[in-house]
Amino acid sequence: TTKEPVYTGTDANIYNVVTSFNEAQTTRNFAWTAKSAFAGKNTMALKYRKVGDAEWMTVDAVKEIESVNTADEDYFKCDISSLSPDTEYEYKIGKKESDKDSDWTKIFKFRTAKESIDEFTFIAVGDTQGITWNGMTSGDKGFMFAMAAYQEAFEEVKDPAFILHTGDVVETGNNKDMWNMYFKSLNGYGTSTPMFAAIGNHDSLGTPLYFDYHFNHPNNGGNAALDQSFKNAVTGNILQLFQNADETIYSYDYGDAHFIVLNTGSYSNQDKHIIDAQRDWLTRDLEANKDAKWKIMLFHEPVYHRAGAGESRPWLHDVIEGYGVDLVIQGHSHLVTRTYPMKDGKIVTKAVDETVEKGIGTVYTTIGSTALNHDGANDAKYEEEIGILATPTPTQSAYTTVTVKNDKIVVTTKQINGFVLDSFTIEDKNASSDTSEEQIGEITDTSTEASDGSVSADPEDENSGSFTIIVICVIAFIVLAVGAVLFIKRKK
Repeated sequence: TTKEPVYTGTDANIYNVVTSFNEAQTTRNFAWTAKSAFAGKNTMALKYRKVGDAEWMTVDAVKEIESVNTADEDYFKCDISSLSPDTEYEYKIGKKESDKDSDWTKIFKFRTAKESIDEFTFIAVGDTQGITWNGMTSGDKGFMFAMAAYQEAFEEVKDPAFILHTGDVVETGNNKDMWNMYFKSLNGYGTSTPMFAAIGNHDSLGTPLYFDYHFNHPNNGGNAALDQSFKNAVTGNILQLFQNADETIYSYDYGDAHFIVLNTGSYSNQDKHIIDAQRDWLTRDLEANKDAKWKIMLFHEPVYHRAGAGESRPWLHDVIEGYGVDLVIQGHSHLVTRTYPMKDGKIVTKAVDETVEKGIGTVYTTIGSTALNHDGANDAKYEEEIGILATPTPTQSAYTTVTVKNDKIVVTTKQINGFVLDSFTIEDKNASSDTSEEQIGEITDTSTEASDGSVSADPEDENSGSFTIIVICVIAFIVLAVGAVLFIKRKK
């Protein structure tokens, strides 16, 4: 819609509600914004219960400590745990001590993940990066394009496991109005569908770092993931990222997949310092999860940028490719690109196929922009490692769906008009082969082994053999009968 949504009632006092999880089956993390005049000195809280239960459980929220006070807004977070898998919950947010309906949001719902997850699909977007709501040029690009992408993506994927964002959520990171418009473009999906974001260079611009206030990601990385000895070499925005990394570096599991999110800096000549500072944490995380069936990473600035070495951020490729990461989802470049499979910093094969064999190398993709700010059609491919490059139509925002199965990952990036910009599959051929062999075994191996080691025919085979003998006997009887009749006639 070209008209910016307007919040009314309690929605005008509590908004920008977004969720994530530490463990998909048993936890939920929440973050939201509240008007300072509404929150006042009240304790903000979240009430939740299983759908159908009568009693609410209450969790106090923690107010974010702001580095620079935002006069009319406050930011809150809380976590809940010990939830039951595959269970629908409902929740509302408001003033803990108040019984007034007007002091609480409407009721939102979410469902925890199943204990065993065989297949799932998530939605990925990038570079929403708006300035206004309905702007139609690169100078005032509108968040309405991001809303259109979210609506189309959720129309296609009815129940996504979660949303990934590659960063550059907004054009100017310290502009609170842009953040508020972004969450309007999310269209309420974040209240029930978990969302995980990587910080982009535009998100890191200026103070305060609103990215840190608006998300409540897993807390297994953050500041502790950074080798602080690198901090001595940085200034400005990069120094701010070293000091506020808690929502920007983390990992989590979903089904057979392990996801890792990194912080690639602020698009400056100091990016190498913060990327190198994550090397030890990334190595430890991948080592601890080396047996995960699928390894998927998310960050903003590409390892192999289509514009060449000056734009690329290659400093961790040895860890990523050395541990056999299957897929890396990136942003920053507003075009859609895909590398050849990469191993040890080298191209494994230049065959541009729709199917890539798991294990031969890491595939890096950039998934385009969800806003009206695609890079130009004449931007050439200067990086040798890029095998696929597609230019979206400027007025057609893009989104990506990723389906993860036991034997494959299917990645499709398309425009909201349905035009496919890139689609490929990473296939575990060993998994397919194992399945086929098991099926063949079930079909051909019809014998059973007795306790003494002898092999006897399957009972069904015995029945089949008996039936064959009967048929042969009937046919023989008919032949003899016909022969007897002919003999008698001949005698007459």
